[in-house]
Order: sequence, then C-alpha cells, then structure tokens
Amino acid sequence: MPELSLNDWVAYALLVALFLIFIISYFIARARQKQGKAQAEAKTRLDAILHRSSERGEGIVIGLSEGDGARLGSLAGLTGLQTQAHVFRHSLISDVPPKAMAGEGSLALLSQQLNAGTYDGAAMPELFRMDSSALAGVENYAYLAGLLPELSRPNLSALVMQGELNPELILALDSAKRQGLDTVVASSSLSGQAASYLADPESALGEEAFLNQSTRPREKAGLDASLITLKIIRALIVVGLTVAVLLHFLGVLP
Repeated sequence: MPELSLNDWVAYALLVALFLIFIISYFIARARQKQGKAQAEAKTRLDAILHRSSERGEGIVIGLSEGDGARLGSLAGLTGLQTQAHVFRHSLISDVPPKAMAGEGSLALLSQQLNAGTYDGAAMPELFRMDSSALAGVENYAYLAGLLPELSRPNLSALVMQGELNPELILALDSAKRQGLDTVVASSSLSGQAASYLADPESALGEEAFLNQSTRPREKAGLDASLITLKIIRALIVVGLTVAVLLHFLGVLP
C-alpha cells in the first residue's frame, strides 16, 4: 500500500468522523420514531385484546418472568407487574377474571399484593381472589408445566407474556395458538425475542416495550437516552467489525 502523509490521515479521519456522526444522528432519529411507534402499537394491541375479552366475557392469562431469570428485583419481572396492573384495572368486572402466573416466589407474592391493591383501590375488595396470582414453577420447564394447563381453561381470550423469557416460551405460544388465543410477548432476552418472533411476528415486542411510560421529564429523558445508547452501541459495533474486515482484506490487519 502507498505510504500516507499526515494530511492524508487527517482527511481520512475526518471522513470517518463525519460518517460516524451521520450514522449516529440517523439512528437517534430512527430510535425516537420507532420508540414512540413500538410503544403505541404495544398499547393499542393490548387494549384491543382487553376490549375484545370484555365484550366476549373471556379471561386473560398473564405470564410473568420465568425460570432462572425471574429473580427478585429484575427489571423485566417488575415491568411485567406494570402490564399485569394495566390488565387487571381494565378487567375488574370481567365475567372471567385475569390470572397471573409467575416464575419466582417473591414475584408471585408481589403480583398477589398488586392485585389486592387494584381491587381495593377500585372499591371492589370483595371481587379479589387469592388465586388471581399463582406460582407456576421456579425453573424454565417447571414454569411451562404450570402455565400450559392454564391455557386449556375454557373462556379464555389471550396470553400476555412479559419478562426474562427463554426460548422454551415457544411451547406456550404454540399451545395458545392451537387454543385460538391472541398473544402478546415482550421478552428482555434476545433468544426469547427471537423465539417469540418465530412463533408469531405480530405478537413479538422488543426492548421498547420495557420502557416506563413516565411523564416526568427527567425519568423519560433517561429512559430515552438508554434506548438510544443501546442502538448507538450496536451501530458502532457493526461499523467496527465491518472496518476490521475491510482492513484485514486490505492487508493492514493480520
């Protein structure tokens, strides 16, 4: 290769810097658009399911975090409780009350307390049932073994799963589809996202579904920045690997 002067290196560095700035700016703009769109689609789909279940007098099964990833305090598990609260608030007088199935003991207790508070806050404590939240199992397949029989109950409308879900969840999705249930899946695991997308592309949600719908400017800005940072890091890794491959073929890198 010809020897490059200092001016050449500076020129190439400026070109690379401009290219990276353009790519980063592009992904920031796209992230903001997709974030709002994904959150809106997730909420719209879930609300449509709640509306249909109320009209038909059918129930909803909520699958919280499963298996080894369902440790107490995990972001995915606690975010799943937010979804559970939304479902129960909109199904207080449903003919078939929703039921939450957790994959960790402490998460099941929190789920039960949340349900009790939801009914109490709506001045309907007499409608609260202790079995509205249950522990399905504490391992991946034990969780599925506890969840699958629930999907066979009559008068069900949908399966909503959110948390640190593993690829085994595809068995639950397959069972739900065979029962004619609608499905919504939001997994914080890449393998779980891939499995849910394979089972039903329309029901699979990515990490945008885990962002808190906070109206506080500082919290919302922090969450937005986290999502944008993740996408920028992914873009930089892809660019770095591409440049490394090109330099390898050019003989610059061994």
